[in-house]
Parts: sequence; structure tokens; C-alpha cells
Amino acid sequence: TVAAVKRVAEAADVAVDLDGARDAGVLVSAGRTGEVEFSHPLLAEAVLSSLSPSMRRHLHVAAAEFVESPAQRVMHLAELAEEPDESLAHSLETALLEFGPTAAPETTVPLAERTLAVTPAGEPGRFRRRLLLVDMLLAAGDDLRARTEVDQLLAQARPGRQRADALWRGYEASGHVDMTTALAGLERALSELGWIAGGTPRIVPDDMPLAAEIMSAYIALLGLNSGQLGRGQQVARDWWAYAAGHLTNAELLTAAVSRAQIEMLTDPVAARTLLEPWRDTDPAPGNYPYSWPRLWLGLQDMWHGHLDRADSLLTSCVAAAGRSGDEQAEDIVAFHVAELRWRQGRWDEADELVQSTLDSALEAPGVAAASGYLKALLAASRGDTPRAVAEARHWGDIAKSLGDTLWALQNAWAEGHALLVSEDPRAAEVLGSLDQYFPDNVEVGVFPYRPDAIEALVRAGRLDDAERMLSALAVTAETIPGHLWARATERRCRGLLASARGQHEQAVELLAESVTQCRTMGAPYELARSLLALGGAQRRTRHRTASARALTEARDIFTSLGARTWATRTEAE
Repeated sequence: TVAAVKRVAEAADVAVDLDGARDAGVLVSAGRTGEVEFSHPLLAEAVLSSLSPSMRRHLHVAAAEFVESPAQRVMHLAELAEEPDESLAHSLETALLEFGPTAAPETTVPLAERTLAVTPAGEPGRFRRRLLLVDMLLAAGDDLRARTEVDQLLAQARPGRQRADALWRGYEASGHVDMTTALAGLERALSELGWIAGGTPRIVPDDMPLAAEIMSAYIALLGLNSGQLGRGQQVARDWWAYAAGHLTNAELLTAAVSRAQIEMLTDPVAARTLLEPWRDTDPAPGNYPYSWPRLWLGLQDMWHGHLDRADSLLTSCVAAAGRSGDEQAEDIVAFHVAELRWRQGRWDEADELVQSTLDSALEAPGVAAASGYLKALLAASRGDTPRAVAEARHWGDIAKSLGDTLWALQNAWAEGHALLVSEDPRAAEVLGSLDQYFPDNVEVGVFPYRPDAIEALVRAGRLDDAERMLSALAVTAETIPGHLWARATERRCRGLLASARGQHEQAVELLAESVTQCRTMGAPYELARSLLALGGAQRRTRHRTASARALTEARDIFTSLGARTWATRTEAE
């Protein structure tokens, strides 16, 4: 503050000219009234480097007396230390822990570095303080430096909790660049804590919160990203059975989400039952978004076609991420909102969100592959096939190189969708092969390629193959209550199949049901596709007025969305 600067200057008996510095553009007003800061870090560095060592010490002594923040006072005192001092290191660590999760990295990282620097060699707290520095670097987004410090952690870590801590930070700093390596590191960390796969775990109570955090990431990577859904489900159920008797409150919630995120794909009803009691639970500060029940419930609503409900839940997640100040959390939630906007037909909004998340994720290839698939899908839906195919193959190849089955599949679907839109016969081959990725998945809404694949197979004349793929879609539509999306797309695909077999009256009936379901969802892209199919079937049964009405509505929707190729095809029909 201006007042503090003046008090320090008076105590140090030095002259200051704040007004002159402002006029010259050296200082500018800070965020709050009465505060100033340097207009550029280089100016601050230039002024600091011009001071003699004795003047620096003189000013630090004065500043330590008059600054308003206790943490800042300790930082000034730390600059006076000429040799390691455990008492000072303890004071610095205490000050560092007083900062909240949204504290500015330019404050916390130097303080963590100074804390470690003044800790005497061989002091037991040295590992803990290096761990704290890694956490500050991760919060600042400096993964490269964090990895360097993690190497030091692993070198000095004792077996058990310390090694688990180091391995977990190594995973967090890795950018998840290699699925096999990431899984192996997490398995080692869990083993250090006493988790025994298939046996009786021996995790001490104090280590359970860390075990819950590591297990959440491990189950997601194993069951979702690496595609080992059956194995992931077994680990999730074993962990839940153990955790239910050993965890309370937030850690128990983490365990519930760990299991639910797998059950979302294998038993969606059980997953919802597991998470509903925590629907209104606000996420704790610093919690990873994929540990938020509200996020998963919102995603399931989106997959099932309850788009308004999904919008409400995901919007609340946006607000929670914003309050956290965690940029990674904001990017994760924004990505899923972008997926929702695509389904809602709000494609320009989706474009902005996905570009924002892609810009943030370029240094984390696995995250970028996720955002890249949605960029490809938007291009495909608009009919920009060359761009969509190029994007999907680029990001899909990255996902495959990382062993990330989830985003390899989604990018392959985006490529297939582009080929389907442009009526490229290769669409049947690309889309018809996607069942290999997650053969145990029953949640067809999370990987929405099956309706595209069935339509492509029907166009290619491979009706028996289309019928086989339709059976999986039908099981979901018939057995999962309220799955509007599965019901709408199953009716459309069955109608297309009936039409291809010459059963035109039956096709009209099925496609009319699909249109009704799509209107209930509020999904204009799906609605227009069903109207196009219905109009074609009505034309073949000589219901010309009804056909013209359906096709006109379909064309108008496609045009409003910017789906140029679909609009042209509808006009031709």
C-alpha cells in the first residue's frame, strides 16, 4: 500500500517520489484502492539490482516492521538470513500455509523456494518443504520445474508415505504423457500406502485421504482412458467396499465418485443412485473437478438427452470452478460445457469454449487431444470435411501415442462423422469398427458414434451389420429409464433400416417417434437429422405435404446451425 511504502521510507530515512514514479509510468495503481505496483517486472528488477547489499538489508528491516501482512513480514526477514536457520524456515513455512489456494504464484513460489533454501541440510522438514514447493509450482502451472523438484523428492523419499507423496506429485507434474508410465507410477504409489490389489489392504488412517485421491486418478486412467473398463470396474468396487468402512466425509465422497465414474459406463442407474445424495455438495477448495458429483450428474444428464437439466448442473460447476481460481478446473468444466453446447446447437459458443481450452492445454498433449476432438466434431457437423478429418487424425494420433483409448475413440468418431456428413463411403468402415474400443460399455450416450455408424452401414447396404450394432443401442433405450437420446436415435436408426428394407410405412412411424423424442430433448441437430429421414420416408409413401413440411423444417434448422452440407442434402431431398 502507499501508506506502507511511506512508513518504510520514513523508517529507513530514504526519499520516495510516488507521484513522480506514477507520472513516469514506473508505478501503476494496483487492484485495490491505495495500492501500487511496478508497471512491469523488468522495472522492478532494474530498481532492485541498483541497490547495494547494505541498502537492501536496510530496507528489508524497515519493511518487516511496517508491512501489513504477516506473511510478507516473514518474507522480508527471510531475505536477511545469511545461513540456514530452522527457526526462520519454520516461520516461513507457517506463513506459506496461511495463503489460500487462490494465492498468487508470484508470492507463493518465491516464499516456498526461500523456505527450502534456509532449511538446514539433514533437517527432517526438508522433504516436507520441498513437497510444498512442488505443490506451489504445480499451482503456478510450472510443471517443468516441478518435475525437477520431484526427482529430488524421489531421491530422498523414505519407503511408504514419503515415496507415495513423491510418486503422486510426479504423476501430477507429468502432463499424463504416457498412459503405461502413469498407471505404473500410480500403482507404485498405492502399493507404498498399503493397497494390495486382490488382497487385504493395510492403509493407515492418516494416509487414507491421499490414497483416496490417488485411487480416484488411477481408476479413471485404468477404466476410462486406457479402455480397461472391466478391470477398472473391479478395482473401483473393491476400493468402495474397503473405503466405505475406513473413510468419512470428503474422502468417502471421493471414493463414491471413483466408483460412479466407471459405473456410469457399465451400470448408469447404480452410478446415479450412488451420487444423488451428494448432488448439492459444494466442492472443497482445490478439489479436482472429476471428483465433483454435480459434474458427473450433469454429464449423465447430457448423455441421456436431458439438456436443460445438464445445463443447470454444469453452469453451477462453472461458477464453482471460477470461485476456486484454478485454471485447470475452469478448463475442464468449460470443455464439457462446450460438449453440451454442441448438443444444444449453440455451436458458436462451443467454438469459443473449445478454442479457449485448447489454447490452455497445448503443453498437455492428453488434454489437448480431448479438446481437439470437439474442434474436429464442430467442423464435421458444419460440413468442413477436410479440416475435420485432418484435426481428428492429428489429435487421434496423439491420443494413441499416449495410450489414451478414450480420446482416440472420440477423435475416430469425429472423423467418421465428417465422412458420414459428406456421404463418403469410407464412413461405414471407420464408424463400424469403433465397438472394439469399449466393448463392455452400455452407456451409448458418452460415445455417441453408434447412430452414425448404423446410418453409414445402412447407406453402404450392410444391413445385417447395422442390425447388430443397433441391438446395443436398443438395449440402452429399453433398459435405462429416461434415456431420451438413446430412444430418439434408436427410433431413427430403426426407421432408416426399415426404409432400406422397403418397409416404408413402418419407417414413417418409427421416424415420427424419433422426431417427438428429439423435440423433448431440445437437441436441434438430432431433430433436423430425424426430420430429414422422416421427410424422405414420407416422400416414398407419397405423403407429399407432410414430407415437404418435415424437410422444410429440417433445412431451416440445418441452415440456422451452419450445417451447410446437411442443408444442401435436405434441399435436394
